[in-house]
Parts: sequence; structure tokens; C-alpha cells
Amino acid sequence: MPCDVRDPFFVLAGTMRINHSMGLSAGLNAFSLNQRSMNKTLTQLSTGLRIYSASDDAAGLAISENIRSQVRGASQARKNTLDGISMLNVAEGGLNSIHELLQRGRELSIQSASETLPDTERTYLNLEVRNIIEEVDRVSSVTTFNGRNILTGGVNSNDAEDITKGLKDSRLAQAEKLVTDNYGITADAGEAMDIKLESGGAGGTAAYVAWQYGPDGRAINISLNVDVDDFSPVTDENGGTAPFYADRIIAHEMVHAVMASSMDTRNIPTWFMEGMAELIHGADERVQADLAANGNNPQALVDGITSGSWDGQSSDYSGAYLAARFLQEGLGGAADVKNFMQQLYVNDGNLNSTFTTDGTWANTAAFLADFSANGANYAGYGVTLGDADIGGIAGGNAESVVPNP
Repeated sequence: MPCDVRDPFFVLAGTMRINHSMGLSAGLNAFSLNQRSMNKTLTQLSTGLRIYSASDDAAGLAISENIRSQVRGASQARKNTLDGISMLNVAEGGLNSIHELLQRGRELSIQSASETLPDTERTYLNLEVRNIIEEVDRVSSVTTFNGRNILTGGVNSNDAEDITKGLKDSRLAQAEKLVTDNYGITADAGEAMDIKLESGGAGGTAAYVAWQYGPDGRAINISLNVDVDDFSPVTDENGGTAPFYADRIIAHEMVHAVMASSMDTRNIPTWFMEGMAELIHGADERVQADLAANGNNPQALVDGITSGSWDGQSSDYSGAYLAARFLQEGLGGAADVKNFMQQLYVNDGNLNSTFTTDGTWANTAAFLADFSANGANYAGYGVTLGDADIGGIAGGNAESVVPNP
């Protein structure tokens, strides 16, 4: 076959040669560069961004992304602020309603103080006040924002349900039975006790009982206020923080509730009320901790009671507990404490008359004088620190002093 040397492809001496155009390659490269440049320009035009990727300007992109992050954060902060303002507006509405109710309650209390009113009208005024208190509680419970209650501390609904169920199913009943069995007194059957849940943070006041005094000095509108943060795990009978478990705390508060409901407690000294509340579940651990904190000076705990001052410190509760243990030993034992408390009920809360009736001490002053002189020797009246028995009037350790159902 003849071969035309003018053809770009030809075979010579058994080899193949491929020729190409240098101009064509240079044009193709220029076209590619121009295409990329055009694509970049179109991207910038369509997005409105001078820097679309790190290849455009790495340093500029880092700066712009940092600014973008700050702008978006500031925008979200503004939204959060607006949400906060909305929540405060809702809270303000609820508080305004409560304020009006409280103003009316104060007006009624001043009205009832007039000697010109007969007891019948005072009864009606008291009924309206009770309704006002119920309405305050209702407004507090229904004032919510995004499903969160904003006037009662935002208690988790599951915890609230578990704690309320635990209290109603066992803790309250067991605590009340413990008080009745050991002190011989029971709450007024006609006076109910409300349960109010709060969220004040762990480590504060775990629970307290609040009430108003009726005309006869007995408690009305009694409520058990519980801080759910101190009751975790809420479903455990011994929930809370060891060794002061939740059921022990409830037993302490139940002493206050039963005493206040069954007798006039207005003139009973605080040290006696708190001492008997501590005695029901024992407080050896508290005494041990307070002694360690004050340089092992038991007389300081005693003096805190006999001096007549009450600051609500842990040492005051320890001193009150020691006074209750001193009373128990002096009377003769747990059965005699029960008789003493029943006599206190008969005397409608007159502690001085109860001491006189019992005869072990002539009066309250004589008891305090004896406790002042001999109370520091706590081992002499049966207080043993550091063992499993925590000093409850019914015995038991921290987990068993309040029986589980």
C-alpha cells in the first residue's frame, strides 16, 4: 500500500508517531482558565458573596465566618431576650392577680380585727380568706410559659407526680403513724393538709410545714411544702441525701403538722417543737457533725437552747434534740414521753402546766436549768454517737427509723 508522507499519521520503520498542535493546547488551557474565572464570577453574582470558598480568599473567609458567627449569635440572643420578656410579661400578669388577692386578704384581716364584729361574721371573713389562699395557689399553678410553671420554680411534672404519689401512698401515712404511736396525738381529722412542690435547689430547706392560726390557736390552711431538688430519687422510700432521707424529713415535718393541728402551739417554745420533731427520727448524726464543727463543745449546743435564742442554725436543732433526749431520760423513757405529750394535748399546748402536772420538773424554767447544768454530758442520758442507732424515740437506723409500708 503506498504511503503519503503528507498524511499526519504514517508508519515508518515499524513505529507509530502521533503529532499534536501546541497552539491548540495553549488555546484549550486559556479556555479552561477563562471558564473557571467566569464560573467564579457567576457564583459571586448569584450568591452576592465576594468570598464563596476558601480558594477565593482563605484569610478573608476566616474573618467573614467569625463575623457571621457573631452576627448569628447576636440574633439568637435577641430572640432569647424577646422570649424572656414574654415570659416576664406572663409572670407579671400572674403576680398582679396574686397581688390583688393578697391586698383583699389583708383588708379582710384588718376588718376581722375590729371588736365590733361578732364571731359569725369573722367566720365568714375567714372563709373568704381561705378561698383567697386557694385562688393564690391556683393562679401560681396555672401561670405557665411554654409548658413550664414560672411561679412555683418550674417543677418537673414527672417528679411532681412521683413525689405526690409517694407522699400520699406511704410517706405521710407512715410518718403520721410514727407520731401517733410514740407521742399519742393525732391530727384534727377535719383539717386537710395541702402538698406544695417547689424547686429551690438542693441543699436548702428540704421541706417545711406552713399554716395559719385559727381563732382557737389551732392550725388551719396547713400545707406541706417540699423542695423536689432534695428528694432525688423521688421514687425511693429512702430518697434524698443520706443519712437524712426523705422519709425522715417528712416525719420531722409531720410532728409539726400534728401538733399544730391538735393543740394551740402559739406559746410552745421553738426548741421544744423542733426538739420533739428531731426526736421522732433521731439526730445523732447532726449532733456529731455540729460537735465536729464547733471544736467538740457540747455545752455550746446546750447554751444555744437555754439562752432563749433561736437562729435556725443546725446547732440549734442539735441542741433542741439533746434537750428532747434529756427530757426522755428524765421522764423515764419513751412511754413516759408519750404520756407527757398526751398531757400537753390535754393542756392545749401549755408546756409550763404540763411540766408542773408531770412533776418531774417544777416547770419549764426548772427543766432548762437542769439541762443547762447537765445537758453537756450527753452520754449520761443515753446519747451515743457514731453507732448505727441514730437516736430516734422508736429506735432504728437511718433507713429503718421510719418504717416502709
